[in-house]
Order: sequence, then structure tokens, then C-alpha cells
Amino acid sequence: ITNILSDNQHNWRIKKLNFKQALFDFFILHWATEEMVPFIGNKTIHINFKQCYFFVVNDSKSIVSRIVEDDQTN
Repeated sequence: ITNILSDNQHNWRIKKLNFKQALFDFFILHWATEEMVPFIGNKTIHINFKQCYFFVVNDSKSIVSRIVEDDQTN
């Protein structure tokens, strides 16, 4: 029974990780589209998942995105 529980827990963790990855990928791609300009407005959107993503609207009403890589080598 312990092995079955461990396998079930492992499978659940894998599914959770895959869902989280897919959700963040969706957010990163979706926030970069021009249709999000009215929603972002004068705010800055930060998404931190493996890298740090910033989304802002510039003066010409276009999305500007920037990626800051997390350097953990030091």
C-alpha cells in the first residue's frame, strides 16, 4: 500500500508541476499580446517563474516585455 500511495503522490506532483508550467506559459504568452493593453494600462505586470518577466504599456499603447534571467551561479 505504501508503494501505491507513493506512486499516486508522485503522479499528482508531476501533474501539478505540468499544470503550473502550462499555466505560466499561457500567462507569459497572453500578457505579451496587444489585446491586453487595456487591462495592463499604467500597471507593470511581473511574472516570476524560472525567469522574471515584466510587461508594461508604453506611450504608443504597445506592450513592452522584458526578461531578467535569474543568475544563481554565485
